[in-house]
Order: sequence, then structure tokens, then C-alpha cells
Amino acid sequence: MLGLRTKGFPIALTLLGLISILAVACGGSQETNPEKLVPEGSNLIAQVNLIALLSANGILPLITAGTPDQENELSIDNILEEALSETGVDIRQFSQAVIFVDTVRNEEFAGIIAKGSFNELAIISSIRSAAEGKMVSSPYKKELIYVVGDNTDAPSLSVLKDGLLILGTDEAVRAVIDVQQGDRKKVSEDLVEAFTDLGLGIFRLEAAVPTEMFAEVLGGDSPDLSNIPFLGGALAGEGALGLFGAVEAFRDLEFAGLILSQNGQIFILRANLEFSSEESAESISGLLGGLITLGASFSPSPELTELLARFEVSQTGAQVSIRLEMNGPEITELISNLTAITQTKTTSDQERAPRERGIVVPKKKESPSGDEAHEGAPPSPQIVGLGEEFPEMPTSFHVQVGEAVTYSTAPPSSGNHWERWANCGFYPEGLPDEIITHNLEHGNIVISYNLPSEGHAARLQAVIDNLLLSGNWGVVRSYEGIPEGQIVLSAWGRMFRMGAIDQESIEAFFALYAGELGPERIPC
Repeated sequence: MLGLRTKGFPIALTLLGLISILAVACGGSQETNPEKLVPEGSNLIAQVNLIALLSANGILPLITAGTPDQENELSIDNILEEALSETGVDIRQFSQAVIFVDTVRNEEFAGIIAKGSFNELAIISSIRSAAEGKMVSSPYKKELIYVVGDNTDAPSLSVLKDGLLILGTDEAVRAVIDVQQGDRKKVSEDLVEAFTDLGLGIFRLEAAVPTEMFAEVLGGDSPDLSNIPFLGGALAGEGALGLFGAVEAFRDLEFAGLILSQNGQIFILRANLEFSSEESAESISGLLGGLITLGASFSPSPELTELLARFEVSQTGAQVSIRLEMNGPEITELISNLTAITQTKTTSDQERAPRERGIVVPKKKESPSGDEAHEGAPPSPQIVGLGEEFPEMPTSFHVQVGEAVTYSTAPPSSGNHWERWANCGFYPEGLPDEIITHNLEHGNIVISYNLPSEGHAARLQAVIDNLLLSGNWGVVRSYEGIPEGQIVLSAWGRMFRMGAIDQESIEAFFALYAGELGPERIPC
């Protein structure tokens, strides 16, 4: 930055005014990250990675695969189309959604900030059409706030620049606009820090626990639980009153978080409980371990017993973590078994009640000759973890622009690189390995292709242009370092090779790894 010294106070004021005008004229530095627009007053934040949730390799196909109902089959596409017709919002146009709530007064202060790629006029027109014309707008700080419906309880929405849509109570929508324009503080740093510590995943949630919550639930004096069966032995050597003492430790609970993440074929569910003291955390850790053991002992089925045995409870300082890992087939089998048990218990001589419609993801279409299953990819209908992992090279330093680097794989998956990196986009003329490796370090996805004709390249570009995540994370380049007809999807430390253009696999690879792998997380 350029430092200026002036002796005249009027000149300083003039310069200050000029800088302010330029800042406004250039759009200032308005925040575009939904997480950083959550307003003060919120004590719960949740984020949904919509791309990952709706992809063929996500958790929804696994859940519904365990509860098939051929008579009431309903695809995700059908559900999204139904939601579009009812709300006017095509969820497929959005990459993520952040939810914020004041749980003390959730009916008055709650909202969603969704980020995607859409046309403002088109989406407002669609919403107005879905609302049958019952939609009015009013200006607020140079933005427009729309009210859907004809009553004061109807939700409000506003469309901001950079693909942001806000939906929620009127106060919540105005609060987000205030934050973006610097007129309101963001949510508390403590809650943001706890939310960030969860990491990235398909879904994550963090809540600050109101101090009065457990005071109301637990009440005053500890009751005598000694006559309640089984509780006295739940925690070895503690007894019933000791167990209740552990429950009392919940009064010190400050934050509670939940995250569902995916690492290849493995789905990881983790809950974090943060307390004000290590003593309370230790007490709750013992309580949860005892309850899991107790539940497994009296489980009505071997499947549930096995599930409870897989929960891991650990304590680090004042934090307690509960973790469960399962792969796709295990989840499908578990849900199928538990569903069968539930049906057996609820079905007697009476006629079985109609089942709820399940979400069924259509099976992947059979590829034409030459487009067989890809190396390392699991069979249809779902893709669970794509590609092959490669060890990181010993260093990932910046080298002088123009200096050639020898990589352990072709195309590269890690290693030294130039200081330059490529903007997101399609590069039919190609890009040096030393540039795209920097993109990989940033968590970007690089697609290298050696296709036989311009027509094939145009088809690949059409697939990428319709992929939301590619606008922030995707770099596509022609590359003669692989055999003709091959396409390689690369992330930091991982590659997936294709013998033909497979849109579903490309979407799945982006959903799994865009912004997830690499030492840094910087959109291109």
C-alpha cells in the first residue's frame, strides 16, 4: 500500500473523501461467503453442501437403497421438480446453503443464505409464478426485499449480488443485508470458531447452548434414582446418584456440534460437545460410554448391538466427541435390517399401513461399448469414492517461473510448482504442469484430456459449463501426457482416469473433492 503524508488537514479530508467514493464506486469489499454473513443474535449455524448431498455418491442414495419401495418409487429429480413447481426455486442451481437461527425465538429470527448460479430476474419470476402472483417488494438499503404471500407471517427473501439468495423472517433477511453492508456485527466469534473446528462435510451444525436450557430441564435437587432398574450399574462403581451427577454436568455444556463427512467410501458422523470444564467433560464421557454399553446389552436386535458397538467416545480437554464410521454397503445393509425389524414389530394380523414414499436415485445408465466402468470405480448404481490415492511428493515449494519440475505421476497430483496458477476455465491450448499443480494445492480440481476431436472437447466443455462447482474449483486443459481418448480428473493426492466422457463421474468427483483436498482452500 502507498503511504501518504500531508501537512494540510483539508487535503487529508479531500483524500479520505476520494478514497471513500472510490470504494463505493468499486463495490467496496462486500462479503460473498454465506458463512461470514450470519448475523449477530444467531446461536445456531448449519451448512449443507447441496452438491454433495444430491450427488449419486451422497448419503441419500444409501439411505433409500435400504428401504426400497417399487410401488412408490420417487427419484430425486422428481422431488426437485416438485419443489421447483411449489416454490419456484431450483435447488440444483445452488451449491451450498447456510441456515441460522436464534433458538430462543426461532419463529422471529431464522433464515437461509443460499449461494449458487442463477439469474435474479428469472428466479424472482419463478417464485412469483409459484406463489400465484402474491408477491410484493420494498427497498431496503439499496436492496429489494420480497414478501411471498399476502400475510405478515409469510417469509421474506432478497437476492444479492454474487449469487446469494436470502430467505427467512423479515428481521433475519434485513440482518444479513446489514452485515454485508457493515451495519451489523456478525455472529459471535466463539460460535464461529466452534463451527469451523468441525471441518468440512456434507452437513454440519453448531449450536451455542443457552445457559438456562439445562437449568430448566434438570431443575434443582438431585432426585433419588436408586430404585430405577439398571441405572445403578450403568457406570461401574458410581451408582444411581453418581449417574445423576454425570447428568448434572450437562449444565456446563457450552457448544454442541454435529457433522456428516465423507472420505472416499467411508461416511463419518461425529458429534462434539464442548464444556466449560474438563471435569464435566470427563463425567459426560463416562456417562455416554456407560449408556452405549447399557444399550448394547439390552438391544432388541444383533444389528443394533453391532451399531452401538461401533460408536467411539473420546475426551480431549473440555471436549467430548462421539464418532461413527461406516461404508456405503454397511449403511445400506444396516438400514435394510433395521427397517425389516421395525416392520416385523409393527405388523400384526392387521393390514400393513402404507409406507412413506422413499427417495430412489435412478441407476446409472449402461455405457455404450468402450465406455465401461472406470478403473477403481465401484459398480452402479452409486459411486462411493472415486480414483486412486497417490503419496504426496516430498516438497510442495514455489520454484522459479519457467523451471521444469519432475513429477511422480502424469498428470501431477502434488509437488513443487510455479507461483502462478490458472483461473477457473477451459484451456484447449493446454497449461503447464507447474501451473496446474498450484491449482491442486489450492484444493482445485484439474481435468486433463487428450480427446480425438474438437467435437469431443466441445462435449466435455458443455458438461463442465453445466457443473456449478466448476466455476469456483475447476480447471480443464488439453494434455498430451496421457494416451489419446483418456480423461484424468485430478485433486491433490488423487486421480481418476476415464476412457470416455462420463458426466456422472465428473459431478461425483467434484462433489467429493472440490475444496476438500490440498494444503490450501482457495477457489480459482
